[in-house]
Amino acid sequence: MSEFLLQAPPGELNDVLSDVRAISGTSDAVFDEAMLPTLEQVDVEQLTVVHLPHATAATVLCSDAVLVTKSQRLYIDPRQRQSFAYDPLTGSVGQLTSYSVDDALERLRTALDGAMRGYVADHYAQGAVAVFACGQRPLANETNEAQTGELARSAAQMDEAALDVQDETSPTMNADGVAIDASNAPDAPSPAAIPDNMAQVDDAAKQQDIVMAPFEPQQPQVDAEKQHLYAIHLVGNKYNPENFWTGRWRSSYCIDISAGTISGTNKLTVHYYEQGNVQLRADKVVALSFGASSKSDDQVSKAIVKAIADSERSYQTTLNAAYSELSEKTFKELRRGLPKTRQKLDWAKISSYRLGAELSRN
Repeated sequence: MSEFLLQAPPGELNDVLSDVRAISGTSDAVFDEAMLPTLEQVDVEQLTVVHLPHATAATVLCSDAVLVTKSQRLYIDPRQRQSFAYDPLTGSVGQLTSYSVDDALERLRTALDGAMRGYVADHYAQGAVAVFACGQRPLANETNEAQTGELARSAAQMDEAALDVQDETSPTMNADGVAIDASNAPDAPSPAAIPDNMAQVDDAAKQQDIVMAPFEPQQPQVDAEKQHLYAIHLVGNKYNPENFWTGRWRSSYCIDISAGTISGTNKLTVHYYEQGNVQLRADKVVALSFGASSKSDDQVSKAIVKAIADSERSYQTTLNAAYSELSEKTFKELRRGLPKTRQKLDWAKISSYRLGAELSRN
């Protein structure tokens, strides 16, 4: 059943998921849990677009955005500098956590992100793009998980301290349930001792406030071997169910700044289903170059975007020409040709033709 989800046409994943769930023969809870890894794979492969709260632009779920911790799968939005959890079943996001970045790597990433956003806005009606500095990754949430554990331990200690003071200051009851005067009771704490005990609780409460302060941003993990590498993932979606077609363009690039090269893929998927079910899948491997290693960040970004724009424009022109020829030439060649008379054969009058007469005699 996973294959049905992996091959779902653009914009129709929920429809396929509902159909597969209906024929699975299991409960919704069991089915959803079993399909969760597949849905996560679909999100990454199809470059699912996600809008974070208060973000100025959408981000893209992709292989470079995955941040796996010990307990869960997270993603990062390099533009917002946040990690987050994403539920593929509901499309909701949560657990947003800020992380810091390496300034040197971030300058070029920001410049490239701005240039790519302009390109996507000009060429894709419903497009989104995400740019990653491969040399920096936020540390997985082990730090925050450790802080969460410390928070729980501190809360437990504070509760124990409060219970101790409550026991010391509570009135002693006799067998009849009548309170005994604490001043006459043996081993009763003196009045001066009570404020000291309360001060301990206040100190515990202050310590609790410190622990409950917002977590510090995650620190970046810089990989010296990848500081010259950047990744770009862009997706353009166009859905027109009223006219029975949907389409998606996906591009993924790896930019080597030191070598001045760009490698990646372009993938196009179109589904047309009016009185039929036809899908178009086209892939292209990209290998480009740009000569901007010694220029400024803005100049490097513009050179990269120009190389990508020229490559995608050429590929789209080639696709248009190929499928124009397909409809005008290739499909016509598949049709049965007319006889030499250039007239259609009337099978109702086959006996009146010489060939028909000969066939009837034989």
